[in-house]
Amino acid sequence: CRAGWSAPSRSRVAEPRLLARLGVFTAILLAAMVCAAAAGVSLAVSAEDGTVYVDARATGLFGPELDEALHSGLPARVRIELVLWERRSGIWDREVVRDSWGVSVLFDLLDESYSVLDAAGATLLKTGDLGEIEEFVGGVELWPLCSLDELEGDRRHYLGARFGVEPLSVDEVRDLE
Repeated sequence: CRAGWSAPSRSRVAEPRLLARLGVFTAILLAAMVCAAAAGVSLAVSAEDGTVYVDARATGLFGPELDEALHSGLPARVRIELVLWERRSGIWDREVVRDSWGVSVLFDLLDESYSVLDAAGATLLKTGDLGEIEEFVGGVELWPLCSLDELEGDRRHYLGARFGVEPLSVDEVRDLE
């Protein structure tokens, strides 16, 4: 897990309660919205000890334009947002839970390296390889999304995932310094 997520490393074995609720997850991977046109998205859902975990990964988030922007001194924000919805028979579906993870990516001109910073400004990764940065920020593993008790067993649910890469504002850059 990234940036202080406290999910333990667990095996991917579905527990009996999850198997009993497979109807709940019939359409769990229905929605994936990606903010980068070239990105490919993979989502996986598992449960253990009464908690629903999500693995979400996007590839192709970074392109030559982002590398140019970073080299010119413009930092970027990478954000992953997951939303679990309950499908309802009425007009509107119900949002069950929303969670997100975000980091900033900077390029240091002096030592020609990229850094990934969390919201508090702590360095999570520093390397000279942009591909390594993309791999690090392009997904989360065993993200503890919600408790199985939060889901109604007779309802269908689906998961929306959004991956975004955008430049930081001037104020956000000042806060990082």
